[in-house]
Amino acid sequence: MARCFQPKLRRYFILTTAPVNITLQEQVRKISDWHVKRNLFAVDVLSWRAISDLLDKHPRVTRQFYALPILPRSGAGELLLNRPGA
Repeated sequence: MARCFQPKLRRYFILTTAPVNITLQEQVRKISDWHVKRNLFAVDVLSWRAISDLLDKHPRVTRQFYALPILPRSGAGELLLNRPGA
């Protein structure tokens, strides 16, 4: 369980290929607040759009984990999302 990790986590991310969902974000924010008040880690959720943006900002990481060409902004993440079999 993440609460037992050593060294202690400072932040826990939930990643999803689903679109942004306000209800999910609100629930994750409540969970995060509960954790932070107890001196535990913060919790965040990242949608595919946010993941794609991060891939676009860090092409070296994208190249390391995905053997695909790097395209201009929104290119790398969109290419990953729209590749055959994805």
